Amino acid sequence: MKHFIALSLFFVFTIIWKGGNSNTTVKNDSYRVSDSTSLKALEDTTKTFGRQKKYDSATVYARKLLWLATAQFDSLYMANANHRLGFYKKKKNQLDSAFFFFNQSLKISINLNDSLSAGQRLLDMANIQKGLGDFDGSNETAVDGLKYLNNTQQVEAISGLNHVVSVSFKELGDYSEALRWNDKALNTALPGKEHERNIRVFNNTRANILARQQKYPQSVSLLRQLLKDANAIDSKIESSRILCNLGVVKWLEDPDNTESEALLLQSLEEREKLHTVSGLISSHIHLAEYYTIKNPTLALEHASKAQSYGIQLKNPMSILEALGLQISLKDELKLNATAEAILYKKINERLQETKRKINSIYVTTKYENDELSQRNLLLKEVADKKEKQNTIYLFSILLLSVAGAFLWYYFKQRNKHLQQENKTARLEASHETEAELSRRLHDGIGATLNHGMSLVQNNADKSEILDILDSAYQQSRDFSREINDVETGTHYSEELLGMLGSRKAPKVKLFISGLKQLDWTPIPTLTKTTLYKVLQELMINMGKHSQAEQVSVVFKKTATTLEIHYADDGVGASKSSLITKNGLRNTEKRIQAIGGSITFDSETGKGFKATIAVPQ
Repeated sequence: MKHFIALSLFFVFTIIWKGGNSNTTVKNDSYRVSDSTSLKALEDTTKTFGRQKKYDSATVYARKLLWLATAQFDSLYMANANHRLGFYKKKKNQLDSAFFFFNQSLKISINLNDSLSAGQRLLDMANIQKGLGDFDGSNETAVDGLKYLNNTQQVEAISGLNHVVSVSFKELGDYSEALRWNDKALNTALPGKEHERNIRVFNNTRANILARQQKYPQSVSLLRQLLKDANAIDSKIESSRILCNLGVVKWLEDPDNTESEALLLQSLEEREKLHTVSGLISSHIHLAEYYTIKNPTLALEHASKAQSYGIQLKNPMSILEALGLQISLKDELKLNATAEAILYKKINERLQETKRKINSIYVTTKYENDELSQRNLLLKEVADKKEKQNTIYLFSILLLSVAGAFLWYYFKQRNKHLQQENKTARLEASHETEAELSRRLHDGIGATLNHGMSLVQNNADKSEILDILDSAYQQSRDFSREINDVETGTHYSEELLGMLGSRKAPKVKLFISGLKQLDWTPIPTLTKTTLYKVLQELMINMGKHSQAEQVSVVFKKTATTLEIHYADDGVGASKSSLITKNGLRNTEKRIQAIGGSITFDSETGKGFKATIAVPQ
């Protein structure tokens, strides 16, 4: 506990003086709080400003509360102050800072054995990850939150966490799991009028999942019932959302129906009166999708408006979705989409960086919490059975030494092999695989370590302990055969589309076919990265040398392979000159490194073609 508080003091003071990534500047003098100042009074003040939606002032007083609570070693108020700061940062769409402060509150709550607060903070954190499109991360965080709330009466938080998992599975395309968790959310939702909105939100998600499964009649029926309920309580915000969803589902069911457009426009009209910015974004996005085929020019107007509202709300996901639509529509209308593609790339890079920061924060905390729990357990056992301390330490060192020796030998041999082959792509794959294997080794050996310690502490038979050591060895050997398979996210196709669009000259016509229809989920991360870089190299080569006027990129999926056919009508090149081009040789090496093949077909004056085939 003392170590925790000391570390917290250092870290919190650093955050306070640096401002914690806040856009609000507060003079240092504002933290000279009198000793007589009450922690309760400061908390009441920040709550008052929060209720008035004066989030800058609320943040200032929350920082004062954190400062004084830290100075007085009051962990409970430290946890509350961090929670308040996270809440206000989220209201201002400073999501990485919000996640940081929620995480600080989580760590203190865990140290206080306050499982209820820990579960609630993990719900806050999972919602941030969900809003940023990190559905794998939000899924994992929400499930962790449920572990803390098992066998508690925090039903509202439990149903909220179940809902986050349901939405995450929906966005990841696992609709059966999404429905299963949606059932859990509905079954754990509290009754009563004050909780009716949560139930409608869960049912609205259910309707969307049913629509994804193409169960349109069921989805429409549920949405119409929800619309009746919303009209009955005169909730324009909810009715506008349901109208929009109903219009989308009716359109998906029958693109030629006469009702969808009216429902979408009615929803937009209500949202304009209410001026709910998030709702306006949704309406304009869905109208842009609706008009994409029927009226591309009008669709482009709606996509542009969605982008403007996304910027107003500072919502990167909405901005990216609107930009993706604009790029596609401008290509269809033969308009220059370079500016949109550049902005898409810039915002996407920022979003990915935010996701990386957030993941790094929680992964570190999770590791520290697991380590802390193990340490506390060991210390309690050592107090009662001090004579076994040396045995436990020896056992730990032995297992860690085995793991360290294995990692050192494996990575040394792996890197030596890669250097001999001189394949940069294989080295990248090795680094990613090493990171995953390191994590898996830590988790696996950590579990074995706990088991082994338990056996030693309970005077287990020596042969049984040796069996555990043998099991650890078998684990480490088995790990060497495993290959990392990491999801890259749901927006890979948009990123690839943006790159292709940004790499062509304004006068070059780019035709892309089959990209949006592909399901990239089962394709490995390294394969997607390699394809991105290879296509980028081909586009760069085209821009520098080909003098092409038209370029086509066709994506095709067979039962066993993913094929990409590139062609341009440029000046082409002789086969001998193709062999001498470093860029093309590098693309061939990249594709071969992931087990694929690439063939070039070109003659002087007859354009250039390349066919890529990689295993799925």
